[in-house]
Amino acid sequence: MTHHKHLWLIGFISLFSVSSSFGGGIAPTPTTTITATNSSTNVNMGYGGLKWTLENGLVPEIVGGFRYASVTSSGSTQGFDVSIAFKITGETQLDNFIQLGKLRTKYLNGIDYLQGEVGGGWDFANKGLFAGISAQGPYVNTGVDYNFSSNYLLGKFYSPFIMFNSIGIYDRPHGSTSTSTLTCPVGSSFNGFTCVIGPV
Repeated sequence: MTHHKHLWLIGFISLFSVSSSFGGGIAPTPTTTITATNSSTNVNMGYGGLKWTLENGLVPEIVGGFRYASVTSSGSTQGFDVSIAFKITGETQLDNFIQLGKLRTKYLNGIDYLQGEVGGGWDFANKGLFAGISAQGPYVNTGVDYNFSSNYLLGKFYSPFIMFNSIGIYDRPHGSTSTSTLTCPVGSSFNGFTCVIGPV
């Protein structure tokens, strides 16, 4: 009788161990992490404008340029701009009626309807370098340049300006892309698409 009790006890312990290994070996469902990424579009455009600078009075400059911008679905915008200005001198001689002004490159950053800009370039009229900061809104650009040329009189190193141009509000792309990542709890690892406790 005692021998049968021992066999029964050993069988019960073995069954309990097997059921525990199956019941405790499978961890909870893997955690799903979804990461959303804004979609983006590139804008390449030429533009034109009329620019008034403080020292030039009421006589505008003609500006032509090229602008590149990367615009996301959230409106974030960055890119660069290259432009050249032509000064209208008003002189009667055709050779001097229009002169080259400032050749400018700029880095731009902001949102679809307003970008801050920083840049610089070469002033052909005054034969010197300049640097400037500006802001571009819908169809208007305003800022100030610092001129390094010795041709500027004392107190004229700063040149505030305003320009009306053909640059409007950028179109935002629609939608966004998303990626899913599955992760297992600490102490478990993947076995196919299931988390299992311990190494597989």
